[in-house]
Amino acid sequence: MKDTKQYILDTAFNLFLKKTFKEVTMKEIVAATALSKGAFYHYFSSKEQLFREIVETYYVTQILIGYEQFDQRSLKTFYNDYLNYADRKENARETEEDSNVNYFSLVFEATRLFPETKAKFAENDRIETKIWAEVIANAKKSNEIKSEMSDEDIAKIFLFSVDATSLRLLMAEEKNNRKMVKKQLSSFWDSFYNQIKF
Repeated sequence: MKDTKQYILDTAFNLFLKKTFKEVTMKEIVAATALSKGAFYHYFSSKEQLFREIVETYYVTQILIGYEQFDQRSLKTFYNDYLNYADRKENARETEEDSNVNYFSLVFEATRLFPETKAKFAENDRIETKIWAEVIANAKKSNEIKSEMSDEDIAKIFLFSVDATSLRLLMAEEKNNRKMVKKQLSSFWDSFYNQIKF
């Protein structure tokens, strides 16, 4: 039973990535799953209910980063661990290059339809900023870096640059966007790190 539900979620998510939430109909989703209407509606009674669960499965849980895996003794090793983790996570998400635009548009649609999703993203941002700020504070204490900027502001430079780089490369229609994001971030973060290195 769980496998059928997951199959429906996977199928619908891929359809949303190829088109948009608004463009995909329940009829298309049911047809793509090759399930009977009765079997399909046993799991989901509406497109909104299905989309809400997709948001929870593919966005809310996916934004949670495994920071406990990262070496937090050094800012440089920490941000390199972050880049490698994000790269592995992206490689596991096998999607076509042109689905990247819809990936972001689905986030905006989710926050519009489900206010609690926006609150979850905001809470995750607060947690991430706090973790980065703690690593930066330790890097200052250990004389790895020196800066008059607050720990939180430095953290935000790292975090905000992830979204900005992803969106800019997406708008530039770069092929192999995921590989380019890591390359650009690595270059930018290394340059920034060298400016604040003690």
